[in-house]
Amino acid sequence: MKDLTPQEITILKDSWKEMAPRIHEMTSYFYNNLHAIDPSLVPSFSDQQELYKQADKALYCIGFLIASLDNLIVADAGIKKIFKDFRASHKRIKFSDSTKLIQAFILSAKTTFKENWTNRQTICWYRLTTILLEILNNGKVDIKLQLVQI
Repeated sequence: MKDLTPQEITILKDSWKEMAPRIHEMTSYFYNNLHAIDPSLVPSFSDQQELYKQADKALYCIGFLIASLDNLIVADAGIKKIFKDFRASHKRIKFSDSTKLIQAFILSAKTTFKENWTNRQTICWYRLTTILLEILNNGKVDIKLQLVQI
């Protein structure tokens, strides 16, 4: 696993400050994008409140990850626990679906922030999600993601 550079950490922390207050909007875009990529991965939400609860879980998980950026290896156990609990509510999603999840997440950020979202942010979030997958999968990850412009 290649560590994030100080510049990447700064970009991630700065972009998270913009994302966190808009997590409900991003979550809606995320599930819309995920549905377009692979409808079988999208859980059924009974109402908007249930979707917001899921967004709040994402806020907590990603927030913990961002807070751990300075030393992801030390935070390994905490990261595994938090994301294990998060994944429990997404039983149908497997590690082999990771590329689809990353694409849906990055597309939701691009859709939410439009012209304010940069290719550099895309690369940093892709790198972070790849490192996260390595942590969650005990160092084994083999994904290739096409970075696309929208």
